[in-house]
Amino acid sequence: MAWLFHLLGALLVLLAFSDVFHTIFHPTESGFISDHIARGIWRAFRSVPGNNGRLLSNAGPIAVVSILISWAAMIIVGCALIYLPHLSTDFTYSDSAAAGRHHGFFTALNLSIDSMITLSAEARPNAQWLRLIMGLEALAGFGILTASISWLLSIYPVLERRRSLSERVLLMQRAEKRVADPIDLPDSDAQQFLLDLATLLISLRNDLLHYPVTFFFHEENEKHGVSGVFPYISALADEACDESRAKNVRVAGTILRGALDDLMRVLAQYLGKPGRGPESTMRALAEEHMRDPMKKAS
Repeated sequence: MAWLFHLLGALLVLLAFSDVFHTIFHPTESGFISDHIARGIWRAFRSVPGNNGRLLSNAGPIAVVSILISWAAMIIVGCALIYLPHLSTDFTYSDSAAAGRHHGFFTALNLSIDSMITLSAEARPNAQWLRLIMGLEALAGFGILTASISWLLSIYPVLERRRSLSERVLLMQRAEKRVADPIDLPDSDAQQFLLDLATLLISLRNDLLHYPVTFFFHEENEKHGVSGVFPYISALADEACDESRAKNVRVAGTILRGALDDLMRVLAQYLGKPGRGPESTMRALAEEHMRDPMKKAS
């Protein structure tokens, strides 16, 4: 019977490490478990009656915390299952009275937690392989802690770049209303303007591929919410591609259109609607994040 506990425990630990690897270390994939946790929490917040931006803005941070807890929990429970069949025979207890008592799952769980946080446990393993497992669990706990901190520190610069894009487009719209359409600037200036915007979209696409959990971060402040700005960028790209424009402006407009379409293909997958066209994806994204699509004044 011990082999069954060993198998279940090893599977849980391997599942945790696989999810950590794909979420943190793989450049273009997300972990199966972390992705489902984030989606589940987002849908739970999104389905609350009378939802508003303030409530929905908690979904992303709670999803990140829940993912980190799930990784630690899977390793702790997995190692506890490995220890469980050996508690009465292969461990020496600091309290001699405890040696004769029945030791169940909660004893194994407490032992596993103590091992992960490198706390002095009330029991010491006699078998070499159990000592090795406990040492590896402590190493895994330290590794997940440092990797999680690195992951967290990488997420928030991504959110800052999203806010910068949103504010830039908002200011563009304001300038269009008060002064002039940015596309009507001198050709060289308009070209550089469009290329800079395309670069921001390419960065946003790569950020989403590397950190999919950032899709579930909702900005409470309207001017920081990037989800509604894409229709404005799309209209700008169409205007730049018009045959009446100079060739260099049309080239820049085509690049902007390509960057936007590539981004929409990635976002369509996160929306669970792959294969949708760019315009449809923009509308669905704005609706999902409770934003009004931004439109050009002219």
